[in-house]
Amino acid sequence: MGPFELTHSFCGTPEYLAPEIIKGTGHSRGADWWSLGALLYEMLCGRPPHYARDRQQMLRDIVEKEIPMKTYFSEEATSLLKVLLERDPKKRIGYSERDCEEIQEHPFFKSVNWDDVQNVKHESAYQPKVKGAEDVSCIDKLFTREGLEETYVDPSALSGNQKKQTNF
Repeated sequence: MGPFELTHSFCGTPEYLAPEIIKGTGHSRGADWWSLGALLYEMLCGRPPHYARDRQQMLRDIVEKEIPMKTYFSEEATSLLKVLLERDPKKRIGYSERDCEEIQEHPFFKSVNWDDVQNVKHESAYQPKVKGAEDVSCIDKLFTREGLEETYVDPSALSGNQKKQTNF
């Protein structure tokens, strides 16, 4: 898929879905940059930018609600999160033909040597002690005991009449 071609698939973990996926207006790889922003936000503060037990409310919040930036985020982190979590995909960092280069050049990543990362020479600050590829001993049992279930999305959230609206 080219950088500006759109798809209309609806898949992903609800907490990380880009607004354009939820609205069904079509999305490109910029939706992945939104997801990166949501994941980074969670890594920095322990929760995704929009979390609610009620999945439908969470989807509405992703589309409509302001994202609170924590006071303890660094200036660089706040700046990166704001451009990754931009609701308009055409204004989101990474939208241009330069794609990930824009993100790599952001001040948040100033200390990252991307050549080392690409060539698998980058040393991680944390090296978990694992016994093999399937060792989950470093993952909280809360998650490893959890059963698998499909996330239900109310079909009305995806109907053609609702694509232009944000009130599901």
